[in-house]
Amino acid sequence: MSKASYILGLNIAAERTAQGMTQEELAVKAGLLCEELARIEAGASDPRVFSIVESIADALHVELPLLLKGM
Repeated sequence: MSKASYILGLNIAAERTAQGMTQEELAVKAGLLCEELARIEAGASDPRVFSIVESIADALHVELPLLLKGM
């Protein structure tokens, strides 16, 4: 796991919980499988999947840099 993918996962999980969403709810809104979102939040997914991260940002109604802060 890279530091970037770990931080990205933390940022996504933090924003999701701040909005009161479950992983399943966010996965549906972002067009992902719940298992895929869980891997991203755990930092186990390759951080080069920015097209997926853009979908997550859209589903959370936040700007992409919010999820990429600290990277």
